[in-house]
Amino acid sequence: MDKPKSRILFMSSDSHFGGDASLKGCTTSTSYGNSKLHDTMLAKAFARRWNNIQSVSMHPGWISTKMGGRSAPGTTDKSSEVLTEWCEGEGFASKIKSGAFFTTRGEESPHPGADNVDKQEELMKICRDVSGITVPGKE
Repeated sequence: MDKPKSRILFMSSDSHFGGDASLKGCTTSTSYGNSKLHDTMLAKAFARRWNNIQSVSMHPGWISTKMGGRSAPGTTDKSSEVLTEWCEGEGFASKIKSGAFFTTRGEESPHPGADNVDKQEELMKICRDVSGITVPGKE
């Protein structure tokens, strides 16, 4: 892959593995796992549309935050390092294929539903209907 001039990051989570890829109730669901699966699906949909932009989704790690809880083993150090390198166009993340899901360790396979192009397109349509904005580019 040529080094893209622009990058888009959809912040996902390993909680996306618990998401429902059916998109049922996606505009009313309060499921964290669903929202993170949708982020992963959107990264893939944008990657198909925009060839000159690297669009990826990431699980930053289980980090000790208000949401992550005090028992989380991680800190923001590693994810900050990976993201800083990525923003600068350096490090492993800047070289992964657009549409990929990755962690601080590298590219990983996402929830199988994230690769369903028909569902990605359905999600893009839902986003368009809710926002009134159409994402340009090929579908």
